[in-house]
Amino acid sequence: MRNSTRVFLAWSFLASFLTVPLAAESITYTMTGTLTGTLDGTPFFDKAFTFVFDANTADITSPDPGVLFDEASSTSISIAGFSAGDFTQGIAVAAVPSLGRVGFADPSNTDESLVIENSGFDGWNLATTVGPFEESGAALGSTGDFSTSLGTLVFFGGAENVSFSATVAAVPEPATIGLIALSLFGIALRRRMLRG
Repeated sequence: MRNSTRVFLAWSFLASFLTVPLAAESITYTMTGTLTGTLDGTPFFDKAFTFVFDANTADITSPDPGVLFDEASSTSISIAGFSAGDFTQGIAVAAVPSLGRVGFADPSNTDESLVIENSGFDGWNLATTVGPFEESGAALGSTGDFSTSLGTLVFFGGAENVSFSATVAAVPEPATIGLIALSLFGIALRRRMLRG
C-alpha cells in the first residue's frame, strides 16, 4: 500500500470520529428569589438569593417513577448580605415533569429541598434550555439543612417569588472540525500528487 493511501485512510478514520455529535451537554440551572432562614447560625429575612448548579445532561437519572435528577458537578450560592460560597454536600436538580415541578434537593434526603411549580415545566426533561419560569408568592416547598462553605444553610419555609431557568452550554460543532481537517488533508494530498 502506498504511503499516501495509508495517510488518507488514517485521516479519514480520524475525521469520522470528529464528525460524531456529542451525546451529552453541559447545562446550568439557576434559581433566584427571596429566602428566609439562617446561615451559619445568623438569621436572615427575605434576602435575595441566587443558586447556580452546573451539571451534565448525561447524568440525568430517574430514581423514582416520574422523577428526574441531575446531580450537580459544581454549585454556587449568593445570598444578599453574605459572602459567596457553594454547597459542600451532594445536590441534585430535580423535576417532576407530570406536575410541572422543579427545584433542587439533597439526593439522599429529598425532604431537604427547594421546589416550585409552574405549568411551563410540564413535560420538561431537565436536558434542554428552559425558562425562566416563576412561582409567585411562597414556593411549593423550601425546607432543610444544607452544608455549605459558609456554614449550615437552613430554610424556614420562607422562599418567595422563586424563579428557575436552565441553559444548555454552546458546544463547538464537531462535524465542522472534521470537515475542515478532511479538507486540509485533501489539499495537502493533491499538492503532493501534483509534485509527483
